[in-house]
Amino acid sequence: MKFNRENNYRKQEIEGMQKINSEVLKEVKHTVDGSKNEIVYIDMDKIRPNSRNQYEMTEIEEMAGMIKLAGGILQNLIVKPMDEEGYYVLTTGERRWRGARLLRDRNEYPAIFDNKVPCVIQDPVEIELPLNDEDKEDFAILVTNQYRVKTDAILYMEMLQWKRIISNLKKQEWSICRRSLEAIKRLN
Repeated sequence: MKFNRENNYRKQEIEGMQKINSEVLKEVKHTVDGSKNEIVYIDMDKIRPNSRNQYEMTEIEEMAGMIKLAGGILQNLIVKPMDEEGYYVLTTGERRWRGARLLRDRNEYPAIFDNKVPCVIQDPVEIELPLNDEDKEDFAILVTNQYRVKTDAILYMEMLQWKRIISNLKKQEWSICRRSLEAIKRLN
């Protein structure tokens, strides 16, 4: 086989993943300091799908095959805390999570990960937009699914959600402008 720089880098990446210290994979508690983009490994059974995600969950078998070929999940899931019992709700990565669970159920998920998947804990309410929490969550889901192949029904659903979010942003913008004008009038 001819040397290929990409294959060599990929091999090093996979070897690095396989050398993960078992302490990194310890059970996550809600005591995580909340650092942005901190990768934690969460048990698959402690993660729940997001009821706001209206995308079709297709090609899970193919996703499972890619996870198996790569030796694990390469792109972290994004989750938000659900309750004090240590459960989380997916914001992004439901197909990867379902693919990993499929492999686990077949006893094909890499044993080194001990039934855990790489996650970043990030609550969509932290998005700095003047939107309510539901709109922020929908915004995060829409943005992270922008490159998927979509049916007409999904495109229509997206259009309606974007329309609602943009309308709410415009209302907030008007509200902010109106409050600013009122504050200026009070100063005069």
